[in-house]
Amino acid sequence: MPVDEEWHYRKIVDPDGKIYSLTYVESLLRQYQCEENTIKAYYAEAHQDNLSKGSIQAARDYISLKYTGVGLLVGSPCYRADMSEAERKIAFDQETALLLGGSIALGDPYALASSGGAINIKDADQIAHQAARDRIDELINEYKRSKGIL
Repeated sequence: MPVDEEWHYRKIVDPDGKIYSLTYVESLLRQYQCEENTIKAYYAEAHQDNLSKGSIQAARDYISLKYTGVGLLVGSPCYRADMSEAERKIAFDQETALLLGGSIALGDPYALASSGGAINIKDADQIAHQAARDRIDELINEYKRSKGIL
């Protein structure tokens, strides 16, 4: 379709750009929600283990023993020596956030390793723009069908 014709139909189906903008934002939101769900799933077993400690304070102490120098100093059997310091720091923060009902940090490279890594903002932007373009194209096709143009 020529550019002028495409622009004409886009103005008919989305005169103020709200549909495009809303679709773009919804796509970004879905992408980041998917990343958040992947991270939560990665820590789900550890979170259940933490909750099994009986109280919030006992769970916090347990998390500390697993991931901080305190666990190393006291020779705790739950200290995660198999992890790098960076991985222990992130795990400590993520598990503490889950325990206390806070927000987990997106972009966790360890939790996202099996799914291809953290979302690249450039890729997320391209995906969101494509979703918005697809939605507008869908509306244009619906409009044309309703007017007998297709």
